Amino acid sequence: MTKIMVEVTGRCNAMCPNCSRNIDGVRVDYDTLGPASGWDMPMHIVKKVFTNRILSAVDDIELNGCFGDAPSHPNFKDIIKHIIANTPRYKETTIQVHTNGSIHNTEWWEDLAEITSVRNIEFMVHYAIDGVDQETHSTYRRLTDLQKVFNNARAFISKGGQAQWEMIEFDFNKHQIEQAKKLAHEMGFANFNVKKNSRNFVYLKKKLENNTIIKAGESK
Repeated sequence: MTKIMVEVTGRCNAMCPNCSRNIDGVRVDYDTLGPASGWDMPMHIVKKVFTNRILSAVDDIELNGCFGDAPSHPNFKDIIKHIIANTPRYKETTIQVHTNGSIHNTEWWEDLAEITSVRNIEFMVHYAIDGVDQETHSTYRRLTDLQKVFNNARAFISKGGQAQWEMIEFDFNKHQIEQAKKLAHEMGFANFNVKKNSRNFVYLKKKLENNTIIKAGESK
């Protein structure tokens, strides 16, 4: 199997501690990211990356990375449509998308499920959900709305979309793992995955407690 991972945007609505796009979960690292005008991969570059020749050789495409949330790209659906249109019908291809899910409305997610319902395409959305209540979830997934995540995931799944619940295990949420697993099953998630925490969150939490979050755009 040949797999490629492509980061199509540096945009993200969240402010997770230890993420490469921000400094200590407080402000966007513009020195690393550059101005917001350059965060999104232009469609002419997308078309150069995802040519018919490349898509003929690739079995697994992962839209993920170190900085952005893929569906935050303003033309995300056009990117997906381009990939699907240029993937040979004679081969099976997996497309994996990673997101915090706290963006767009339910209609957007329903439409995504419908446009990715293609016979030779296995399309999977990985939702990063770190708790079963807002307080727990947003301890790490700062600036995200858990109810919105649930609504969007339900909408995507209701139209036949395949979704996986991705949970990072921390000391503050490990007591909710079994409850989250049960909820994932009830909501129709195809898979539930727990990742062991490798982030030094105890140290970061102390720094975060008395710091105000500066959202993207407010400091530029």
